[in-house]
Amino acid sequence: YYLGEAPHVSVLEGNPHLAGIIALGRGIGGSLAAAAALRRLRFSAAVDLFYNPRSALLLRISGIPVRVGGSRGLRRRFYTHLAAPLPPGTSAVVHHIRALEAIDASGEEALPRVYLTDAEREAGRAMVDRVLGGAERRVIVGFHPGGTWPAKRWPSGHFTSLAAAIRAELGGAVVALAGPGEEGIARSIAEGSEGAAAALPPMPIRDAASALAACDAVVANDGGVMHLAVALGRPTVGVFGPTDPRIWFPYEGAGP
Repeated sequence: YYLGEAPHVSVLEGNPHLAGIIALGRGIGGSLAAAAALRRLRFSAAVDLFYNPRSALLLRISGIPVRVGGSRGLRRRFYTHLAAPLPPGTSAVVHHIRALEAIDASGEEALPRVYLTDAEREAGRAMVDRVLGGAERRVIVGFHPGGTWPAKRWPSGHFTSLAAAIRAELGGAVVALAGPGEEGIARSIAEGSEGAAAALPPMPIRDAASALAACDAVVANDGGVMHLAVALGRPTVGVFGPTDPRIWFPYEGAGP
């Protein structure tokens, strides 16, 4: 089973490697509901990949006998086993796989995967086709120009110039995806590109995944959408600012 914050955990729906998904709602009520679900399922072990105070306390009150977590701060007392520290620059993927060793499990480094239904893929293609006006194009590139931190955002003017180059050199078109509150960034790229790009509105994560799956490639700032594009098997260019790509982009040179 996988426990994650609602609504983002919906990205794992349809994953054949999971027996189920538990959505964690906001606030104390969400934590208590998740703890009740964990108790009903009577897990023998849990691995906390987030290591924050809320996740550590949630596993503690859930009555799970074996709890693996990190060694930061007082929260370490809520775990029964601590994940071994790793050298600086270790990728998040390796970091998570190594945490499994505390429960005598192991895994191999691989690309993440998100699984869409045929209906979702068709809906994504129809959405992209609609926003681009239905014209035949050689290539479609998805942009995600947003980001939680302003320092992680490539200037929107650079995205606009790239959209123009994609049209001029590849005969292609661009769709720009926006997160909540970032509609203006995607719209400015579309308006400044003289028809080379179109903006998509903010949408639930699985709808965004369907739109990305309809693209031939993706250019995204460092963030969740970048990882989503990789998990969909799209050739992806990650644009990095003040974070370490060794940790957050362990995909370079990997195939679908």
